[in-house]
Amino acid sequence: MARNLFLSFLGTNDYVECNYHPEGRLERSVENVKYVQEALIPLFCSHFSDQDAYVFFLTDLARTTNWENDGQYNRESRQYDKPNRGLYSRLSALGLPGQMVSVPVPEGFSSQEIWAIFERVFAQIQDGDQIFFDITHAFRSLPLLNLALLNYAKALRHIQVHAIFYGAFEKLGPAEKVRQLPLHERHAPVLDLSSIAELQEWAAAAREFVTYGQPDRWNQLAGQSINLALAQSGGGDKTALNLRGINKRIVELAPLIRANRGQALLQFPFGQMEQNLNAFSNSDNFIKPLGPILELVHSKVEPFFRTESMRWLEAVRWCIDHQLIQQGITQLQEGLLTWLCWYFESLAIAPLGYFDHKREQPRGLLSSALSFMPNPPPEGDWKGAIGKSPETGKRVMQSALAQQLAPVYQQLTPLRNDINHGGYVLNNKPANFAKKLEEYYAAIRLIVGNASVVIPPAPEGLLNLSNHPSTNWSEKQIKTAQHQYGPIEDIPFPAILPEWTEAEIDELAARYLEQIRPRRPAAVHLMGEMTFTYALAQKLKTAGIPCVASTSERQVVDLGEGRKEAQFRFVRFRPYF
Repeated sequence: MARNLFLSFLGTNDYVECNYHPEGRLERSVENVKYVQEALIPLFCSHFSDQDAYVFFLTDLARTTNWENDGQYNRESRQYDKPNRGLYSRLSALGLPGQMVSVPVPEGFSSQEIWAIFERVFAQIQDGDQIFFDITHAFRSLPLLNLALLNYAKALRHIQVHAIFYGAFEKLGPAEKVRQLPLHERHAPVLDLSSIAELQEWAAAAREFVTYGQPDRWNQLAGQSINLALAQSGGGDKTALNLRGINKRIVELAPLIRANRGQALLQFPFGQMEQNLNAFSNSDNFIKPLGPILELVHSKVEPFFRTESMRWLEAVRWCIDHQLIQQGITQLQEGLLTWLCWYFESLAIAPLGYFDHKREQPRGLLSSALSFMPNPPPEGDWKGAIGKSPETGKRVMQSALAQQLAPVYQQLTPLRNDINHGGYVLNNKPANFAKKLEEYYAAIRLIVGNASVVIPPAPEGLLNLSNHPSTNWSEKQIKTAQHQYGPIEDIPFPAILPEWTEAEIDELAARYLEQIRPRRPAAVHLMGEMTFTYALAQKLKTAGIPCVASTSERQVVDLGEGRKEAQFRFVRFRPYF
């Protein structure tokens, strides 16, 4: 179990009695104490138990003057024999739980002595300790040393720093002047400087995110700060809530790029992320210098805020910057095919909705067309998607933009195949992948940067193709449909004659597909004659349009006099799979 550990340096001055209180909390003063440690421990360490410890680091002079009794410097005798009740005696009288330890340290007049102090302090820290550090009398270079030591211990001992105390006695003035003040006027605040150490952590976390694309350390720090701020404010701290929003998006964004989730990047709420960052930059945040660090993070993700249709290229840039070579190559090729789907959809060279970027057919056609140029094989040899839609393929190959992109695409394909096959087929050197990725990225960006595309709106609404008009649906079924898919549109189910052949059923399903595709529904509610339903469901799925059926629960109601009625209660929409 982790223990609490109070660490403190003791000085040699003949300290003046005063009243110490937490900053801004005068009502919590510990009155008439000579040593700041007499106040810090009751104020902040009252929860310590027998397993916890208080460690004091003493030079030889600090031990004789202020740790032990009657060793303070006496100006009259010019000896260290002035009557004085030392800190050890005073703390012992408090009956503190836990162990009280004194550790000898050198004066720190040389780098060798400074390192000796570092080693002796570090030696007192155990794995998982919860640290409360008093630096009020940490002389000369020790405050700087202690900050470095705490970060060192965080890495090697997995400690948590709860507070770094500084008793600001000097606010009262010179010691001789303070001696002349009545005790009730000697109020000195105790400052918690842990935010300074925390700032170093924030800076390191921001560097890890900006330089390496790693959000884990940022997430840990943000979680701690956010939870504390929200706990103290009862959940109402707007700055903490903004930081929570920023943190949530940062933690979600990096894995999407690492895992190459292009569609998720298109749907990522970058607008909300930008709002959170802007709101935080205009707020009075609880870690004052955190603003410039957030500006650094802002600059890292800002390219994603500019043009939605170019986010795939920003993802490739991210991959290049962070040596995610395989992801970058894949994202460059698949992102380009997605962008071309938007481009050719806007040119209307195929039926409306054909170039839906989530469908395999248009992506396959574009890939074949780019690979065929400038000298395509005989049309009779065209296979796959381009073989099914040769006229559309020809229109793509006639495009000046496609002709510019084809040479780069044709070089990108073997590079992607090589890295995905693990180097067992081809023999590219590792450095060549990064070099080529950068080269192809720059070439593609130059070509597409001059073209304008509009991303088609996301599919919306439920098409009801059944013998049950939505006007007859239950309230629950209507609300469920609207919540899951959006507005409902009815299409009458066709009359299917029993003598029809399979070819006639297939032809009718093809006509309905062409009728449905331009509507771009989120889903089709398809229920009716089974062979037609099956044929159309297969075509819609191939076109990337989800199909669902409604499920219901049969209930038999007793109407009396021997009469019963079956009623059906809607349960859910179940997708075809």
